[in-house]
Amino acid sequence: MREELLAAVEAIVPILQANADRADRDRRLPDETIAALERAGIFRLLIPRRLGGLEVDLVTFVDVVAALSRGCGSSAWYGFIMNGGNWLVSMLPDQAQRDVWGDDPRLGAKICAILEPSATTRPADGGIILNGSWAYASGCHHSKWAMLGFPVLDESGRIIDESGALVPMSDLTIKDTWHVAGMRGTGSDTLVASDVFVPAYRTMRMSAVMHDDPPSQHFDETIYRLSVPATLILLVIPPVLGMAQAALELTLERLGRGRKISYTFYSDSRRAPTTQLQIAQASMLIESAFLHTRFWAGEIDSAARRGEALDFMRRCRVRMNLAHAIRCCREAMGLLLNLQGAGSFAQSNVMQRLWRDFEVSSRHGLLNAEISQEVYGKALLGIEEQMTPIL
Repeated sequence: MREELLAAVEAIVPILQANADRADRDRRLPDETIAALERAGIFRLLIPRRLGGLEVDLVTFVDVVAALSRGCGSSAWYGFIMNGGNWLVSMLPDQAQRDVWGDDPRLGAKICAILEPSATTRPADGGIILNGSWAYASGCHHSKWAMLGFPVLDESGRIIDESGALVPMSDLTIKDTWHVAGMRGTGSDTLVASDVFVPAYRTMRMSAVMHDDPPSQHFDETIYRLSVPATLILLVIPPVLGMAQAALELTLERLGRGRKISYTFYSDSRRAPTTQLQIAQASMLIESAFLHTRFWAGEIDSAARRGEALDFMRRCRVRMNLAHAIRCCREAMGLLLNLQGAGSFAQSNVMQRLWRDFEVSSRHGLLNAEISQEVYGKALLGIEEQMTPIL
């Protein structure tokens, strides 16, 4: 399946490339791009097989979504965000899953997800009433559902937990707020809920999910028993890795034309030791990032297959290693920009869009390297108190 999916991605990369500038300009993916992603099975990667999905392992997910970035970074981001939403819904009770996939799962459900608990709720018969707004709702313009975070309060109004609520997009409005420098094609506008009723079976306590106790009772489906804190972070990374790899390939292609180095005697920059050293270093940094990510994807997969939970220290190590992978990519991108010079930023150069998309995507909240470093440092020093619930 992995090779078939990678071949399917290879076949649609020219379509993604041809539409990338339009996606950047229109601030959402064109319908032709969405259709290509559907044909390649991208929106079915993390849907259960019993419901018509592909239910791939995490290593396959990493490679397939990263490969999309060769065509368009925003398209790869759709590969992450929609599959992340499908993965979360697969942990809900069967009734919620039937709500989403009961009609026709062959093209894959489109579910955007914003777990930041920016909402207020009040109890209602059989569920809750939800009010609030959620920024950075990537993919919302093509989604039928949204998984939205909200706080759980005790009687005194103190936050004691966080939950997710599965809401049909028809119950929400979209506020046009996504005016940014990069990842424009993701259409990450703001969702607004006004007195939306959500039945209890479409809500999920995050504390239970984080401790490997989701509402779903399909214990044979191992990818929905994955360590949630580790997997949430890992799912975000493939588009970023793919953009770094795409930038490397683009730089090698441009260097292959025999570019000169301005204000030097080097008529062919490939002959310059500085070029040779920087391209080698950039390549190794990107390879290291992939190795770290694939290794931990395999570790998370293996633990789930064995029915084992990742212990606290290993979850902290996952965060630290994945943060290191992102740092490697950032350093590599800087070297590649140096090699292409000021021409990298010409509007006619694909590199400038790659750079903009990379700089925005690599700063997703779950990829905060300093927070991950603090998490791991506290764990190494035996300090129990942490500053994030995603552990």
